Amino acid sequence: MSALSTNLPKGYEQYSLPTMGAEQKSIYDLLSGVFKGGAGQGGLDIMGQLASGDPTAFAQREAPAMRQFEEQILPGIAGRFAGKGTLKSSMFERAAAGAGGSLAESLASQRQDIQQQAMQQLMSLGKTLLGTPTEQYGLVEKPQTDWAGLLSQLGVTGLEMIPGMAQASSMGKLASSLSSRGR
Repeated sequence: MSALSTNLPKGYEQYSLPTMGAEQKSIYDLLSGVFKGGAGQGGLDIMGQLASGDPTAFAQREAPAMRQFEEQILPGIAGRFAGKGTLKSSMFERAAAGAGGSLAESLASQRQDIQQQAMQQLMSLGKTLLGTPTEQYGLVEKPQTDWAGLLSQLGVTGLEMIPGMAQASSMGKLASSLSSRGR
């Protein structure tokens, strides 16, 4: 339960009531897992990976740009230098490295933007749900289950009112004194 459960007043028990429906609790648990570094499900899992800078999450998004570079841009640069017979020259190497550097710079910038957006979205969702308590706690008086206390209550309230039950009332008083010694 909560920390309160160790410091309860005598004769009371703690209860808790959920403050969220099942769907809200499910979303809360997913977000909580993302913020604690665990895995969520579906979109929240991907968003969590992006927000944390997980290289595998970005590799999937960068794959098309890398494929385009390898299949179109690099061969285009090579074609320009092959026609001049300078494919193995340092000029070709510089041109290819420059194009690769531009691609890496562009991908790094996109990665940073995507990571920042994912963090902002998660924080917005988190602010909505994670500040909400999942349970409400309270105290309730424990039901009296000891026979001496029960007889004491009956002796005082019920048995004295019944004619000819004075002896029973005395039993109630005896039970009451036994009950107070046991506490």
